[in-house]
Amino acid sequence: MDYNPDGLFGNHTFDISGDETILLRLNNMGYLPVRYDFADLWTSVIASDGRPLPESYGGNGLQVAPGERYDLLVRGSINGSHVVSLEYLDLYNGQVLGTAQVPVTVIGAPTGVDVIGRNELLVISMPTPNPSTDQAIFSFRAPNDGPLEIWIFVLRGRMIRKETISGESEGVFLWDGKDAQGKALSSGIYYLRFRHGKEIVSRKVTLLR
Repeated sequence: MDYNPDGLFGNHTFDISGDETILLRLNNMGYLPVRYDFADLWTSVIASDGRPLPESYGGNGLQVAPGERYDLLVRGSINGSHVVSLEYLDLYNGQVLGTAQVPVTVIGAPTGVDVIGRNELLVISMPTPNPSTDQAIFSFRAPNDGPLEIWIFVLRGRMIRKETISGESEGVFLWDGKDAQGKALSSGIYYLRFRHGKEIVSRKVTLLR
């Protein structure tokens, strides 16, 4: 039976002034993972489960597992109507079971300034699978084929591995759940930081051994 989220948000709409930054706290109290797409809103994920992240990252494609909490900063950079989309996912295979939409209206955003398009930014997918028992896969897209640097950190911030991908503007990075010495890491939360030029994106991976 398909999951039907109709009515969870009713007719709620949100207005954002172009000169303000909103702190949005996401808390998944349900039984299904939820994936968020914030459309053309500017977002920055700054904390997970009450802990500040080593590096913030964009919220489009953010997946929140049951019991997880995230803090995001949200700004409206483009005037007009926008829709925040939520996809409710099957816990076992990731299939989309249902969707919900939240309308957002942005007013008073500055005009006459350049807005960077998504295709001009470093784009890193969410890890698959997550949690992972042995390896996590990330797809990436960069503005050019310059070097993509990848740092892997434990939860407390100590770097345990560094990788570099050169000559590819699009591809896949596979982390095998090991440190720089090839030792398999224990269960826990790890952060991967991707840097291409001045752009930095961070992703969180949970290992379950």
